[in-house]
Amino acid sequence: MPIATRVGTLQSQSFVVEQIMRGTARYVDLQSQITTGEKTQRFDGMPDDTAQTINLANSEAMLDQYIKSGNVTNSRLSGMSNSVATLLDVATKFRAQLLQAMTAEQADDGRIDVVADGALQEIKGALNADLGGVYLFGGTRNDTPPVDLSDPIANSNGTYYSGAAELMQARIDGNTLLRMGTTADRQGFKDLIASVQRVSSGSASLSELETALDDLNTALDDLTQLQAELGHQMKVVESASARNDATKATVETQLGSLRDVDIAAAMVQLTQRQTILQASYAVISRSSDLTLMNYLR
Repeated sequence: MPIATRVGTLQSQSFVVEQIMRGTARYVDLQSQITTGEKTQRFDGMPDDTAQTINLANSEAMLDQYIKSGNVTNSRLSGMSNSVATLLDVATKFRAQLLQAMTAEQADDGRIDVVADGALQEIKGALNADLGGVYLFGGTRNDTPPVDLSDPIANSNGTYYSGAAELMQARIDGNTLLRMGTTADRQGFKDLIASVQRVSSGSASLSELETALDDLNTALDDLTQLQAELGHQMKVVESASARNDATKATVETQLGSLRDVDIAAAMVQLTQRQTILQASYAVISRSSDLTLMNYLR
């Protein structure tokens, strides 16, 4: 009987120690949850929800990429739109000057060729616009200025462009790969440059001025169309960004229900665990008071 009692006591102590170890681990885990606000720092800590959590986390990361891409794309399209607005302003003012030159004698200080030289510089600046070192009208070759208007012959025949033919592209959501804007090789830009260059020589005849006006009118029509196209693309990006933001909010809510801790409930559990551990320590402490002589009796 004494031996049976001793064996039972040892078994009881082992059981209590095991419970203490488990309780301590759970206590530490609850403390960590309260500190971090999350149920676990590892996916394997939530085995029942691991697959769903991983899928949602991947979706969240992908949405972040789409949102970032949308922001960059919108900025570039906005930069292109600003440049086109500048070109429309240059073309409109130059057209007024050109009409005046065709209908009245000009003094030397109002020579249309001087106006044309200034317009060429403004056009060059607008078409060589960049955003963070990315040249907006160079297509996929966007690390160098795409337009050089120093050669009158190249300006006249439209061979001033050194960029790529392919447009920049951006993935703005799971279903949309947007081809962005246009290149400086667009026909409307060629017409504008050719028109201004024709007048820049300073020796244009009336017939040449009329040809320049025709090219300019064609360019204005195309620039107006381009402005509308860019506006439409910006709306496409804005709509995609709004969908991405809404989807991300839903994903974050779902992830939160899986990962985030109810702090108030966790505090209650922590208090309960602390009480249980204190009781377990008391039990093991009383058992440890038995001396070797108690077992030998």
